[in-house]
Amino acid sequence: MWPTFRVKLIFALVICTEMHIYVRAEWNSSETTDFQTKPEQQTYGLYIERLENVIQKQFTIIENLQKVVSQQGNRIGRLENISRNNDGNNQATSRESSVHLSQRIDNAITHKGSTMSTRLLTPGQYNIAFHSYLASNLLYQSKGSTVIFQNTGLNVGNHYNQLTGIFTAPVQGIFVFTWTITVTDESNINTELVRNMESIGAIYTSAVGVKNARTSTGVVVSDVTNGDFLYVRFSTINYSRGEIISVPSCKSTFSGWRLF
Repeated sequence: MWPTFRVKLIFALVICTEMHIYVRAEWNSSETTDFQTKPEQQTYGLYIERLENVIQKQFTIIENLQKVVSQQGNRIGRLENISRNNDGNNQATSRESSVHLSQRIDNAITHKGSTMSTRLLTPGQYNIAFHSYLASNLLYQSKGSTVIFQNTGLNVGNHYNQLTGIFTAPVQGIFVFTWTITVTDESNINTELVRNMESIGAIYTSAVGVKNARTSTGVVVSDVTNGDFLYVRFSTINYSRGEIISVPSCKSTFSGWRLF
């Protein structure tokens, strides 16, 4: 019996010894693990603390930005109100200016029409213009004889008489008259524009010593009274000789029109 008990005791002691060793090993292992993880936990704690601080700062920045945005929105609203008020005032001013300008234009037109009505050209009354030309070549006749331009290309109001070569002014006004004389070679012709019995313009056309025709043009601007008559004649002073040319390619002409 003793041997058997002894064997059991020894077996139990072995078992206890092994369990003590295991528990100590586990304890040591646990202490080692805890010792190794504490620095990592401290590091993670610092990271988390820093992140929380960063997040808190970002929240603070966002709050400040929200305040700035709100202030800018209020400022924009005030500026829009000011702009709308200015637009309304400008539109009212523009409308008033347009009305005043329109009234001024209307008044100016009315005043102009009332003061200048007698000088405006109205159809059939003050529209005056004529253009005439010689039907054929004309030999020099005598001093003071009328140069009659028989054909008319234009005769507004019929105030030019193509039979006599005389234009009779129906109204007072400023008129322009022009005449062109072309002569054959070895010819010299003196002509003048006459108002009533007074010479108011003259030209000299000469082809002496040349083998080609020569042309001269006279222009006169004159104040004409109602009933005045105007025409072209050979000079009463200077001697002339030769021939005036009037052909399709080179016409001698007499024209006039009223300016105002």
